[in-house]
Amino acid sequence: MLYTIELGQEKKSLICDCCGGEIKSAFGFVYKDSDAFSIYQASWSEAHKDAGIDFALNFAKDGDFESPNKVYAVGILVIRTEQEYQFSFVDPDKSTWKESKMRDKMFTRDEALLHPQKSEFFRIIEFIISNDPRIKDALG
Repeated sequence: MLYTIELGQEKKSLICDCCGGEIKSAFGFVYKDSDAFSIYQASWSEAHKDAGIDFALNFAKDGDFESPNKVYAVGILVIRTEQEYQFSFVDPDKSTWKESKMRDKMFTRDEALLHPQKSEFFRIIEFIISNDPRIKDALG
């Protein structure tokens, strides 16, 4: 199994309501063995580094990202400590990416923890951290 990445276009930054700091976002595509496998979305704020990076990993049944009723997502929060990256699934209501025209469903934390692809979700996040320079830079 070989993953590759394609960086998505840069999006305009937003302004944080609580501090006026910049909120950045990154988008991209992950391919598995040359097939479209996941579309990721990530956001973070330099002013709130301790809050980490909020990810949504979108997957499509049968690789059909054009039909929203076939696309689902998991929300994952990534926080860097001095020793490691900490990953945790987040409920949709806690995710920046809870609403999207791209997908039909975002799993709850409990659903993600029980999902048969749970380990692969984390492998993909590790791959993105290592291969998207915007994310790598944001995590320091």
